[in-house]
Amino acid sequence: MINKLIFSLTVICVSLTSLKSQEQVYVDYYDTDETIKRAEGKYVRGIEHGLWKTYYQNGNIQEEINYFMGKLEGEFKRHHENGNLSVEQHFKNSKLDSISYSYFLGGEKMSEGNYADNRKSGKWKYFYQSGELRLEEEFKDSRIYLITFNDALSHSEFNVSNGTGSFVSYHPTGNFLEKVDYENGLETGGYEKFNTEGTLVVKGELLESLKIGEWSYYYPSGKLKENIEWKNDEQTGVYVKYNSAGEEVVKGSYTEGNKEGKWSWYLSAEVKDMEGDFLDNLQHGDWKFWFASGKIHHEGEYDSGKMTGAWQYYYEDGSDYKRGNFFEDKKEGEWEFWFENGQPLQRGSFKNDLEQGEWESWYSNTNKASVGSFNAGELSGIWIGWYESGVKQYEGKWKGNLRVGEWNYYHENGKLHEKVTFSAEGVRNGSYLKANESGITMEQGYYKGGLPDGKWDYYFPNGGLMRQAEYKGAKLDGETLTYTRRGMILERASYKDGKKDGKYVKYNEKSGKIDQEIIYSSGKAATVKVQNGKKL
Repeated sequence: MINKLIFSLTVICVSLTSLKSQEQVYVDYYDTDETIKRAEGKYVRGIEHGLWKTYYQNGNIQEEINYFMGKLEGEFKRHHENGNLSVEQHFKNSKLDSISYSYFLGGEKMSEGNYADNRKSGKWKYFYQSGELRLEEEFKDSRIYLITFNDALSHSEFNVSNGTGSFVSYHPTGNFLEKVDYENGLETGGYEKFNTEGTLVVKGELLESLKIGEWSYYYPSGKLKENIEWKNDEQTGVYVKYNSAGEEVVKGSYTEGNKEGKWSWYLSAEVKDMEGDFLDNLQHGDWKFWFASGKIHHEGEYDSGKMTGAWQYYYEDGSDYKRGNFFEDKKEGEWEFWFENGQPLQRGSFKNDLEQGEWESWYSNTNKASVGSFNAGELSGIWIGWYESGVKQYEGKWKGNLRVGEWNYYHENGKLHEKVTFSAEGVRNGSYLKANESGITMEQGYYKGGLPDGKWDYYFPNGGLMRQAEYKGAKLDGETLTYTRRGMILERASYKDGKKDGKYVKYNEKSGKIDQEIIYSSGKAATVKVQNGKKL
């Protein structure tokens, strides 16, 4: 037994020594000269531990906070800038617990009460700076009971003693605002509220601070806005909402706070917005939605708040737009889409709300626009696209939403426009060719990692060589030659890392003789040997 005790004490000592060795003192200052302290404390293993203090710029303590391995634990104090105590509280595992006090700037008590598990508990008292009791309330059974309230404000008449009394308040203009009666600490009886112009905006009844019976809400004009039936603070029965013109805009029913049965929304007295049933506050059964014109927009079925089964969508003229199935709020199975003229627009399948398998699309003239496949919502496999005329526009392979392998793009006359090779990462890599509508090559070269690399040739529209260049990582590197339309060399230049480096020669387009010769170094002219055809 003694050996076990010695072992335990040894472990504790080793643990404490280990913690001590991992302490890091932290001090922060307001100024760069480090004369005005802002905060101080210590970290253990990178976590706040022990007493931390923050300061005002005048040197007075602002807060005293106790931590245990990053969590608030024990006494917490906050001070006013004049040094007087502002708040005194206690924490347990980062939650407010036990007695709590707050104080006015002069040190007079402002409030006192208890917390339990971060929530106010039991009786709380609030005071005027004179020390006179302003408010006493009790937190019990998740409810707040008013015991005493003496309001000194001129625009209120609030006298509650031992939980019984009344509250009457006025707008700053002097007009009546609201009146509430209290019994046993809880709001009870008729309730009315008025706006600054004296118009009634809310009318209803309370029982033990719970709304009961019919409550009416009004627009500033005095017209009825809503009728809500309450039972023990839960909405029940018929609910109606009106617009400012007095037309119904929402109508439905509640049961124990939940929407139940048929509900309707209106854009105007004649035009519905949407309509359907609720079950336990969730959309359930058949639902319809309308355009502002009164034409049906889409319709389908809900199952406990989730779209299910067949759903149909329409254009405003009543023609089909799209149709397909949902399962648990996700698109599932084949979906079809149409143009307003009734011709097919798109067709394919979904699985778990993602495109899956072959998809086809068309132009409104019935010619096919594209065909290809998806895998779990990602473009996959061979895709082919066509111009509206029916001529092929492109063909290539996708893998995981990335273009891979050889892709061919065509002009609308059917001739090749571009031939591009992509890597497995979806970037240009390998040979590249671009041609004009006449089929003449305009440029060709190589890509490496998405950048031009190696030898590239550029051509005039008639097919004659226009320029030859060498690249390294998209930068000119090596010899570059520029030609005239007659095939004569016009310029010869050397590049390194995208800058002219070495000999640059420009020839006279008519005579073929050297017009200019310059030696460059890192993009700057170092030596001019020939200028305007004359040696220097």
